Amino acid sequence: MAAGPVPCFLEFQPGPEPALLCTVYEVEDLQEACGRLEAAGIAYEESPEDLALEDVEGRRLMLQPPQEVPDPAPLAYPGPYLQHVTYTTRDPVTVADW
Repeated sequence: MAAGPVPCFLEFQPGPEPALLCTVYEVEDLQEACGRLEAAGIAYEESPEDLALEDVEGRRLMLQPPQEVPDPAPLAYPGPYLQHVTYTTRDPVTVADW
């Protein structure tokens, strides 16, 4: 993983109600990720571009290899950077264990 800020992108789509459809994470090695998911007994769907899975509360996650992104310098307002994603849960112990 590169040191320093890495460009992150948010995509908003109109819908009947607010919802988080998917969170995408970059991983260095998809095959290693497959092995780790299998060892943990976590079901996933594999495509040539990514791995799709759901956490214990049904939130959709995708793992993909590093993507080429445009240089953020030309953007009129290049910051702040997305630093984390926060989910709400009624069972934080189960989510943390997962």
